[in-house]
Amino acid sequence: MLGKGFLTVESVLAALSPGISTMNIAANYASRRILGGGDIKREAAEFLKELCRFPSSALKNSAKLSRLLDAAQAGRLTVRVENARQDTLTDTVNRMVNRIVFGLVLAALIIGSSVVISSDKGSAVSAVGVAGYVGAGIMGFRLLISIIKSNRF
Repeated sequence: MLGKGFLTVESVLAALSPGISTMNIAANYASRRILGGGDIKREAAEFLKELCRFPSSALKNSAKLSRLLDAAQAGRLTVRVENARQDTLTDTVNRMVNRIVFGLVLAALIIGSSVVISSDKGSAVSAVGVAGYVGAGIMGFRLLISIIKSNRF
């Protein structure tokens, strides 16, 4: 697996910069580490400590992985995803939908008033149509003011 990884890195590096070789980079790194005056005894001791800790941590992680796989197999696995900006998004969508609905009601009021006035059945009906236009105008200005106050248009 390690060899396959090196071959992949080598081929990508050759495609990006043909003059560079991973073997030269690795040889330079190894020579600097060995000849660079590093404390080999200290590094070996740290490596051995980590090697001694590995079985216990691997055992803990394998137990956790086993419980996770058991829960998934039994259908009890739940995943909780939280969106930090979900409240902001919900508020924005809610405001947008409210404005669209308000605009549709406003449009229906204007169309209804136009139908009432165009029927020409008398002055009382005409007054209802004019009242509809006035109501639509007031509602339209209210919508416009709320949009301008929010500074998000």
